[in-house]
Amino acid sequence: MNITFYGGGYVGLVSAAGLAKLGHSVLCIDIDEKKIAALNQAQVDIYEPGLAELVNAMIQAQRLIFSTDIQAGVAHGVAQFITVQSPAMVNGECDQSFIFNVAKSIAQNLTEYRLIINKSTAPVGTVDEIESIIKLELKQRDLNIDFDVASNPEFLREGQALADFLQPDRIILGSQSSQAKKLMSEIYTDFPIEKRVFMDARSAELTKYAANAMLAARISFMNEIANLADKVNANIEAVKNALGMDPRIGSEFLSPGCGYGGSCFPKDVKALIAMMQQQHLSGQLLHAVDEINQQQKLILLKKLQHYYSDLSSKKIALWGLAFKPNTNDIREAPSLDLLQALWSQGAVVKAFDPVAMPEIAKQFGQRSDLILTEDQYACLDDCEALLIVTEWDCFKHADFKLVKKQLKNSLILDGRNCLDKIAVKAHGLDYIGIGV
Repeated sequence: MNITFYGGGYVGLVSAAGLAKLGHSVLCIDIDEKKIAALNQAQVDIYEPGLAELVNAMIQAQRLIFSTDIQAGVAHGVAQFITVQSPAMVNGECDQSFIFNVAKSIAQNLTEYRLIINKSTAPVGTVDEIESIIKLELKQRDLNIDFDVASNPEFLREGQALADFLQPDRIILGSQSSQAKKLMSEIYTDFPIEKRVFMDARSAELTKYAANAMLAARISFMNEIANLADKVNANIEAVKNALGMDPRIGSEFLSPGCGYGGSCFPKDVKALIAMMQQQHLSGQLLHAVDEINQQQKLILLKKLQHYYSDLSSKKIALWGLAFKPNTNDIREAPSLDLLQALWSQGAVVKAFDPVAMPEIAKQFGQRSDLILTEDQYACLDDCEALLIVTEWDCFKHADFKLVKKQLKNSLILDGRNCLDKIAVKAHGLDYIGIGV
């Protein structure tokens, strides 16, 4: 099938490449000319394992093309996927303007039936608004063209997005149109029919928010229990393992740490709170989830201050800047809050991340109190403590003998409980985790 994507960002690029791999002819449209030129050369600026290789393979197979020509995009695909950004506004509400601009552009170039599928995360009722925008535009053009609008939310985890797309737990398809259902079944025909879950568009839109909020709630809950474990001298890892054995609970998203980040959980929790407030609902639980997470992002600073009441001019090492491993994404990353908090205390931060340092450099520029090092061990030189914020494999398998040698003082604060506590202590290092 001929398919068009609008938006060459994270979701659009992964999904477009994934559908091309499944045999579809995909045209990806973006207004950023430099990005399109780079993508046509298979130059991917997103760090996602396997993505650049797949994009290159699909370009070579002539099943994936990139362009800025919106008119060509509307002409190309029977299915038109919207995968543009939907950022949070200051009040927590979702900014739908990018989605609506694409919808209007599609309508301005519509000449025959098209199925418009919104894949961008957006509030309940967005599909209805897209439909209204297209109807209004067609009325102004004095045209009567049949079309459908559907919701198909994404559930991609950064760092393993290709696997999530090609081997999904479920594919949510929101539409009550028989023609739309038929086309979406054809798009996803390679996936087992039991994975394809049809529902109305509003339920599909709510499903995305509910899923992310549920996972965020599990993380915040475990962080609360981990903080209690610290106070009562219990071991949160033992608690976590026992909880995970209960089939009613399961073992996923039970790891405590220094808070969640990324482009989805923080934004979607806030957007769901805003939706509830619009409907005169309190959203108390979600308010608590968000507040706990904000506090947890500073848990390493609080633990550090037990050792150093005055951090003025002290050098502190940070391992990990991305919000999670296997990505260069620093959006809402706990490292950002921690950096600002350390600087406010007068500390100098030496930091290392395998891929995210260019993003940090773009965000903060040159600062005398931030030193980005190209080597994870050089990062430790003359530092009072090492704070681990992201659980990269290179940190889990670090040479602790060298860590001991490089650090000025032998203190490690593990914000992800990713190190072997016994092995670390065996090298004469002081180890402090979250709830252990």
